[in-house]
Amino acid sequence: MPGIRILLGEVTSVPPSRNCDTRNTGQPKRFDKSFRRVNCCPQEYEAVMAAGLIRSLVRTCHTQAVAGQPVPQVRPEVVRSARWRASRDGLDGELVDLGSGVARPADEVVQSLLDFVRPDLADSGEWDEVSALVAQTLGRGTGARRQRQVLERTGSLPQVVEWLAGQTAT
Repeated sequence: MPGIRILLGEVTSVPPSRNCDTRNTGQPKRFDKSFRRVNCCPQEYEAVMAAGLIRSLVRTCHTQAVAGQPVPQVRPEVVRSARWRASRDGLDGELVDLGSGVARPADEVVQSLLDFVRPDLADSGEWDEVSALVAQTLGRGTGARRQRQVLERTGSLPQVVEWLAGQTAT
């Protein structure tokens, strides 16, 4: 099973299973997508949370692909819209639920993701840690939100950089 590589905030891994072809060998044939970046994880717990979620999502999708479960087809414009909204609002607004194509509060969409990967997280002994870290992030806000708050409070990009350096040093 392909693994996950995390380097300086970049995560490369197996994508959702639509590119998986197991007909001849029983093994994934080709994966042409990757998790390219985990954005703005100044604190270790945020990177641990993101890696846990991604690892579990990969395992869950791989298991479904090997089992021959159908993969939902999501129209490209819905994916583009979801990506745009997520990059604009993060967890502070609404996210597009790729299952329905409808924007919903971010915490509800994140809960749907947790529900999807919960069996895998539980089987791997990671549920308690990852779900607690997700709750902490939803309550405290993402690193991006905290950086925007520093900028709003100080009006200074150098102050944001100083704050960020302090966050990553702890």
